[in-house]
Amino acid sequence: MERLLPISLVTSLLLVVWIFAVNVPSKSVEIRAGVKGAYFETASEEIGKYLKKDGINIKISNRADSGNIINDILDPKSKIQAGFVAQDLNGVDMSNIESYGVVNVRAMMMFAKGMSDGSDIATFSGGTIFMLPEGSASSQVCISVLDRYFKGSTKPVYSFAETQPEAVDQYVRSSNAGLCLLDDYQSESIRKAALTPDSVLLSVPDALALAQSSGWLTSKRVPSGAWSTQPRRPSADVTSLGGPIQFLAKTNLHVGIRTALSKAIFSAFSEYDPIDEREYPYFPGGDTSYSDRAGSVYEGGQPWMYRLLSFRSAATMDAVLSAYGVWFAVLYFLTNLYMFFGFVTPADAFQRRRMRSNERFIKRMAALAAEGAHMNRKDQKHLDRLRLSLGRSIVSETQVVASIDSILDDAGKRVSLPE
Repeated sequence: MERLLPISLVTSLLLVVWIFAVNVPSKSVEIRAGVKGAYFETASEEIGKYLKKDGINIKISNRADSGNIINDILDPKSKIQAGFVAQDLNGVDMSNIESYGVVNVRAMMMFAKGMSDGSDIATFSGGTIFMLPEGSASSQVCISVLDRYFKGSTKPVYSFAETQPEAVDQYVRSSNAGLCLLDDYQSESIRKAALTPDSVLLSVPDALALAQSSGWLTSKRVPSGAWSTQPRRPSADVTSLGGPIQFLAKTNLHVGIRTALSKAIFSAFSEYDPIDEREYPYFPGGDTSYSDRAGSVYEGGQPWMYRLLSFRSAATMDAVLSAYGVWFAVLYFLTNLYMFFGFVTPADAFQRRRMRSNERFIKRMAALAAEGAHMNRKDQKHLDRLRLSLGRSIVSETQVVASIDSILDDAGKRVSLPE
């Protein structure tokens, strides 16, 4: 029975150490990006800069058919943990993934040569439209919109380039052609295409209606003079469709990693768009499941522990409290209830056990002293320590102190040499 207490204490200590050890966050995140050099990759690299400040490295892998990034994140067997997507998520089973919100809305940029300023895509009469790889999020948006306007023999030829610079270069070198990309009007490639001689940005005449019917697209405006004021390009505001870009991640990510991702996304993409009056990041409507941690970080910043402790310490503590906080509260309540009814606490039981052990030792030393036996230095030092600790105790242990004094005095110089 006497061994039960130390065994239980050691077991409890090992359990606590194990709980904290298994809740230490990993040092890396696997992110899937789209076409190499395109927006999904540059956006991933941007949040990587902020994650690095918390000691987290990102591992970026590319796939040209970025429309299938969602499948990599959904796959429980895939090592891919997160990524950017720009597609319709209505009807997608998101029970195992969550959104960190829309970080940007990229416009569908449809350029054409040989057309008058102010034209729209319905009047396009060229032969070829250059795009990013087939299956990419950019091309999926372009094709879904263009197919609304062109059928049969009027349908242009879609030419897919491996990279965005390649698609732009092919457009620049061609005549009577078009270029369709999902991008920011301030990007270098879009600026190059816009300033190409005889190049015109086409509007989408039914942008609002198409956005409404799609269930996920939105409208997006490109302001006049975005690329040049002399001459003005474009000459007037151009209304097009916009593809909201969301960041998705698996729900089983460590709570510390979710916090770091939320902070990185907010730091990298938090802004107000005065043209379309949108504030990023934002959570759109629909069937998408959103990250509670991202929402709390966007609204109120990091939890208090991340502001006071190092990231790894705070993340570990956060994970432990998230997983076992309720049990700790129940244990605390039961402990107080246990003490209220007067039961012996583990601390009291340990103290009593130590006192009984000391009493037995003192009695054994007293018997040796009475017999005139020699006391070794180890036992004498132990008695000295007991005398000192009892002398400093709040409760006066007068009888025990007197007993130790008697033994030490009685022993006198009968101290044996070290054995």
